[in-house]
Amino acid sequence: MRIYIFNYIVLSFLLGMQSCKVAQKPQEVQPLSAEAMADTPVQQAAPLPELSLYRAEATRHFILKHTKLEIALDWENQYLLGRATLELEPYFYDQSHLVLDAKNFEVHQVNLLASEDSIPLEYVYDGKSLDIILDKTYQKGQPIHIRIDYTAKPNEGNPKHDQKGLYFINPTGEIPGKPRQAWTQGETDSNSRWFPTIDEPNQKSTQEMFITVDSHFTTLSNGVLVYAKSDENGTRTDYWKMDQPHAPYLFMFAVGDFHITEDEWEDLKVDYYMEPKFAKYSRAIFGHTPEMISFFSDTLNYPFPWSKYSQIVVRDFVSGAMENTSASVFMDDLNVTSRELIDYEWDDIIAHELFHQWFGDLVTCESWANLPLNESLATYGEYLWRSHKYGMDEGDYHYMMSCTLIWLKPKIKR
Repeated sequence: MRIYIFNYIVLSFLLGMQSCKVAQKPQEVQPLSAEAMADTPVQQAAPLPELSLYRAEATRHFILKHTKLEIALDWENQYLLGRATLELEPYFYDQSHLVLDAKNFEVHQVNLLASEDSIPLEYVYDGKSLDIILDKTYQKGQPIHIRIDYTAKPNEGNPKHDQKGLYFINPTGEIPGKPRQAWTQGETDSNSRWFPTIDEPNQKSTQEMFITVDSHFTTLSNGVLVYAKSDENGTRTDYWKMDQPHAPYLFMFAVGDFHITEDEWEDLKVDYYMEPKFAKYSRAIFGHTPEMISFFSDTLNYPFPWSKYSQIVVRDFVSGAMENTSASVFMDDLNVTSRELIDYEWDDIIAHELFHQWFGDLVTCESWANLPLNESLATYGEYLWRSHKYGMDEGDYHYMMSCTLIWLKPKIKR
């Protein structure tokens, strides 16, 4: 994920302000006498709280093996109506409870799926965690299939704006000229605001997603679109399948009125999802993507690891972009025309999210303490691409600008 700032503008402004300061003659300060110093009370600084520098990965009690989601959207209330079926097994020790992350849900029922039977299970829910009491104690290697029917309410519980997980844009269509959209943003642990899971980066599961929408909408998710089935009530259900395991924070979907521009790299589908009025510029914006995939695959000696690569531009995104597995999401600053591209092109952010497909998605940090590794490697991908495509001078200049004072700040605040 990347938040782009025109750092060179800010830096120039700060330097200009510094150069405009007028030197003033310093005032003379008389030193305190020994008697005055003795009478001056000394204030003791409050002790700093002890913080561990080591942030371990989350303790694994279960292995999350597969996630199946069946979802529909309540646009008026900005809810998600969901059914999640999870396949898990104990990681090592015997387990009689399963605790899932599930923030601000209305949980309707929890069932154990055993053969053809569905057994209701007792559970305790506190608005953040769903503690499921299993029917027996399970041992390592014994699979468990849990089905949860729920309603997700991402706007409730006073979440921070960038931690809602699921966002409805102009949901009732009241804003003229602004499209209706719904999209997700999971990093770091916000996807558990729209589906129950073990929301940690040291978990990886395969995925199926059945998305029911009004028939005029387009959907996007991880993996490949297996089918789109029209329903009798004027809706359509799209079935997306991801048969390679990936971390829960990288699960995504997007719904809206998007035009799909089809491209390819070798036998891989490469698609660009944009609003119809910007679709004719999609190749001018994203057209270097196949060449980037080829360059990164050769440089890393590891072919692009996923079954397709899609890029989508959404309205009001809460960051610059997000590297969801096989489907990156971009802010609407990329809704530009060919004339605007004369002044500024978007290769850096496109290369950044693409390089994440190897570093972040394929190779994933086990703890969020290691997030700087994800981001620094993706930023290095920008440098590699710019040096390859435009020459070493361009690459070095980009590196220099990335290291200006505006970026010299910690990624994780204590």
